[in-house]
Amino acid sequence: MPTHAIAAPRVHVVVPVKSLADAKSRLSAEVHEALRRELVLAMLQDTLRALLESPAVSAVTVVTPDAAAAAVAARCGACSIDERRALARAGGSGAGPPAGLNAALTGAAYRVRDTVAPDHLAFVQADLPSLRSGEFTAAAASAIASASAPAGPPGVPPRTGIGPGRAYIADRSGAGTTAMFVCGAATRLRLGFGDDSALRHAEQGAVALPGAWPGLRADVDTVADLRHVGRLGTGASTEALLRRVGVPGAKSR
Repeated sequence: MPTHAIAAPRVHVVVPVKSLADAKSRLSAEVHEALRRELVLAMLQDTLRALLESPAVSAVTVVTPDAAAAAVAARCGACSIDERRALARAGGSGAGPPAGLNAALTGAAYRVRDTVAPDHLAFVQADLPSLRSGEFTAAAASAIASASAPAGPPGVPPRTGIGPGRAYIADRSGAGTTAMFVCGAATRLRLGFGDDSALRHAEQGAVALPGAWPGLRADVDTVADLRHVGRLGTGASTEALLRRVGVPGAKSR
């Protein structure tokens, strides 16, 4: 009897990028605005390249109001959607706070589901310059296995690693979320990015993934974060910017 290889389910990743004028304001005391904008684009480029090198990823869509970020997405081989179109598609989605970010991600995801109907979705921050493709591949496999496992009895909170449909990865502080996986084509999105998003996602029933994945947990908001990713190693674009910013010991991943 002939056998046929079955393709492994893959993930369509949605990545949000703010207007460059508003990005990384917590670095403003120590990093000049023009250099800050370059840094945002460099981190986006390194994040996208790592994602697109992962065999777990079918495609990446960047949702942004910024033409420069959309241009970086195109150069890397990702798609992009204007934030206004994403917000219009979200309509009354009931997305969690902050409404703009979560509504834009929700609208972009609706458009992706409308057009390509992916097996799974992931929502990943754009400032993960130390991300390695193998980390994302392992995290996606863990998310699909964990979030697709049956939930426990009614009224009993799920154990870490067991849950219905959604899984998230907290940042290294434990407070924020660097990635949210929505597993299954019909699973409700329920996005809660923003301050204290890890707690919010947990309260909404998403599974906390326990893997190490240091690059996937290392987003950048402060100068201390810049030093941290410099020690971990970053993609080449961010490494060059870290040297210009004056981060000592920055190295490539």
